[in-house]
Amino acid sequence: MKMPAELLDPRANMRDLRRSLTIVALYFSLWHFASIMNVATDASAFYPACGVLMFFFYHRGWRCLPAAVLAMVLVDISQYHSLIRQTSNDLHLLRQLLVYGGLAMLAQRRNWLNLSAHSLPAAIRLVFLSLGASLLSAMLAIGIFWFFLPELRGVLRSIFFGFWIGDFTGLLMFLGAAKVILIWRNQRQVSQVQSSGYTIAGLIGLCAMAIGVVVLVVILTANGLMQTYSYLVLLPVIIGATAYGLGFGVISSILTNLSAVGTYVMLGSQQMDPVQVQTLCAVVMTVGMMLGAAVDDRRLAQFEAWHDPLTGVLNRRAFFEQGQTLLARANRHGFNIALIMLDLDHFKLVNDRYGHDAGDRLLRSVAQCCTAVTRRGDLCARLGGEEFVLLLEDTDPADATGVAERVRQMISTLKRGESEDAVTASFGVSMLVGAIKTLDELLHDADRLLYVAKNTGRNRVVMNDLPSPPSAAQTSAAAVVG
Repeated sequence: MKMPAELLDPRANMRDLRRSLTIVALYFSLWHFASIMNVATDASAFYPACGVLMFFFYHRGWRCLPAAVLAMVLVDISQYHSLIRQTSNDLHLLRQLLVYGGLAMLAQRRNWLNLSAHSLPAAIRLVFLSLGASLLSAMLAIGIFWFFLPELRGVLRSIFFGFWIGDFTGLLMFLGAAKVILIWRNQRQVSQVQSSGYTIAGLIGLCAMAIGVVVLVVILTANGLMQTYSYLVLLPVIIGATAYGLGFGVISSILTNLSAVGTYVMLGSQQMDPVQVQTLCAVVMTVGMMLGAAVDDRRLAQFEAWHDPLTGVLNRRAFFEQGQTLLARANRHGFNIALIMLDLDHFKLVNDRYGHDAGDRLLRSVAQCCTAVTRRGDLCARLGGEEFVLLLEDTDPADATGVAERVRQMISTLKRGESEDAVTASFGVSMLVGAIKTLDELLHDADRLLYVAKNTGRNRVVMNDLPSPPSAAQTSAAAVVG
């Protein structure tokens, strides 16, 4: 009998073992962490262990069932209760497994959830899925308490809201943190606007702000989180979400909740009902996630409106809008402006011989060559087809020619599709030196100089109608491309 290939792969087995141990460690530690954050008997402010189940069942399905069961068994034997109470606890663990594991697999099958996406619709789906899952779980919990612990029937209403809101907040905290980690891990595949702004200084500032605001609330109330001032804790969440987007919105929400509930527990405050504390935590997480996702959506829409979707550099419209501003500033302050226009030589051959995918990859590589030489304040754009333009701030003619030459050399290291044929480009450099010129005039001059380069052998940089003397390497490359 042959064993499946995946069972014989030691690397796959080690990977599965690490994932299983991660499930056990996370569930066990977060369950005990939630017990520390109890704001009432059997009511934690938030219960992130249920998020562990939903996350791993969503990504791995029934394959994580043994690890989840092991984690629950370890939690079970770490407690000491009467037989009836123990039976109730066992049923509660089974309830979590069925509700959160089952709904996670259903969400994956129906494509209800995408933890790698940070758009507002994705955040809304996550919030509503967490809300529905925690509601169903709380309803089942009330049924278990009704049958096995009849002495609690008089307080089932508060228990219901405690289980519902605590699980809801825990789901948002864990799944929100997982979403941030997934986004940051894949930030090379997302747009520049999404991955920008996540700095260590910003994170430290948010930590200090979250803790400071909670301390301020404590000082104002003299004893914990009184309802009058409690929603001041939303300040760092709103600032983090609006300034940096979803990532910092989630981080600031988690920090604020930990600080607030930790203060509440340590001071033993009775000025706020436990359900109100849980509701405050739920509101903080929801605001941070939704507001951050909305900010990311707005920035993404602006980014897509201003940038070329293939290469990520500015599009023609954005170049003209920002270029006019840069040119007006140069005329006002009297510094030089250089405009470099480049066009790939014989680009049509790449599409014809190797396909449009190879052509798209080449254009992306050329855009990377162009952005590699730009500074803060410079502009880089794709005007259309294989034509790119650089607008360099405060640059003299020698430096402009040097920048164009560096880009030309970088492009010459690229290859056409799967072949060994070198890629070449021709450059025209136009200057604004002291005189007032419009952006159209600069583009017209650079375009004219570009065609001088084309007509005098290609693969060269031309300024002021005078082609730069080609080197031996340029001459041989020009002979190759014809």
